[in-house]
Amino acid sequence: MSTPKRQHTVPRLHLRHFVGRDPEGHVWSYESRSGRVWSATPENTAVESHFYSAERADGTMDTAIEEHLSKIESLAAPVYSALLRGEIPDKCQERANFAHFLSLMYARTGSMRRVAAESYGRFMQTVMFAHTQFPDAFDTVMRRY
Repeated sequence: MSTPKRQHTVPRLHLRHFVGRDPEGHVWSYESRSGRVWSATPENTAVESHFYSAERADGTMDTAIEEHLSKIESLAAPVYSALLRGEIPDKCQERANFAHFLSLMYARTGSMRRVAAESYGRFMQTVMFAHTQFPDAFDTVMRRY
């Protein structure tokens, strides 16, 4: 099995529902900072190399997150199609699969990655500040370091 290095921040399952006719089969994208506008196929929209991968000590890429996202998208695809036909899923597991898919759509973007990193940075800053306020705690941290 090949390593999934082309990883989408917006699932192709979702993007396919926004394709147009000019040009045929393309999705239009807009970059707010530069004002750049372009079109591309869903396969080439919102995709980055190893966006969710982590490098292992041996230099290979761990693609577990991408593999999980793919699994959840596969489970959600039939529910997504049914919803577009106006059919509400009646099975609890189908609803759970689609809810999982939606929550991952929200959490998987670059923006949410930045929010998480900023939050973690603020947390670490608070922890470090607290350690400097208590000499015993500071000494303990320094010894561990």
